[in-house]
Amino acid sequence: MTEPRDPYFDNAKALLVCLVVIGHLNDYWGLEGLSLAGGHFIYTFHMAAFTFLAGLFSRSFDTSPRRVRALVADLLIPYVIVEIAITLLRWAISGELVTTILEPRFGLWFLVALFSWRLATPILRLLRWPLPIAIVISLTSGFDVWGGRVLSMGRILAFLPFFVAGVMLDDARLARLKEVLRRRGWRIAAVCALLLIAAACFVWRNRIERPWFEMSPPFATDQLWLDFAMRPVVLALGAVGGLAFLALAPATRCWLTVIGENSLVVYLVHLPIAYVAQRWAPIPEAVTALPGSYTPLLLAAVLGVTLTALLGNRPVANVLRKVISPPPLGRLLLGPTPSA
Repeated sequence: MTEPRDPYFDNAKALLVCLVVIGHLNDYWGLEGLSLAGGHFIYTFHMAAFTFLAGLFSRSFDTSPRRVRALVADLLIPYVIVEIAITLLRWAISGELVTTILEPRFGLWFLVALFSWRLATPILRLLRWPLPIAIVISLTSGFDVWGGRVLSMGRILAFLPFFVAGVMLDDARLARLKEVLRRRGWRIAAVCALLLIAAACFVWRNRIERPWFEMSPPFATDQLWLDFAMRPVVLALGAVGGLAFLALAPATRCWLTVIGENSLVVYLVHLPIAYVAQRWAPIPEAVTALPGSYTPLLLAAVLGVTLTALLGNRPVANVLRKVISPPPLGRLLLGPTPSA
């Protein structure tokens, strides 16, 4: 029997995927001032929190044929379809017909990461000290020995501690965490923490390097030790900011809940849209020409919220789910669903 979904986590997923959409729209628009600082702020914690929730929902994953088939249908097939869509858009915009399917970029890395993390879940549960091991791996994942950009291996390993933290929470600890995060004192502390992070992002907006938060490329050879020293800072900010954000998420069912239930659809379908908004020159040129350094972030927020609400709407999401993972294609490639 399937356990009922917890609206608290669906609400959090809805807010996080909205931040993902806003962040991607703002990436090429918010190049200075408040928009640049706002982009830094979003990246300090949103993927860390998303990864933690992914681990939380992967606790019961096993490698049974039924689970693995669902993993391929829900993640790998959409990954290939959206990658093809972005490749065609790249060709239409720049005339460059090149695929990055083995070096997933522009948000698609998360699908490969989620696929890899879930397959590794049974192994992670066997380890005696999974979280310390994951932290060590993350701290060293910026060195080329881990594979770097190939299948986003460096990034997958960099965010591993957040996934492991979610996987290792049993029901009792999860209930305790939720109870603590809902306390008034902790919620006030959460607001203060996020305000401090936002202030730091504004004050040091021109010194912060976005790759530190993305944890995507290998450490730069000309500042190897600086990048290495920043990795524990980024992990700490992700943990603090992520928990603070979760403390402020609504706990009861509301309009956000349905969007959270469809968050993967929102995540996938917004990528080609955001790609056009970023890379088709007339759009970023028009946005950056607007007065005020806050305008690009404000516009990204308005469009991001609108797009998230539209794509996360249940009837729309149900249609889009069949587009990005067509059932006939799944049956053709994977055969019948195992009975157990």
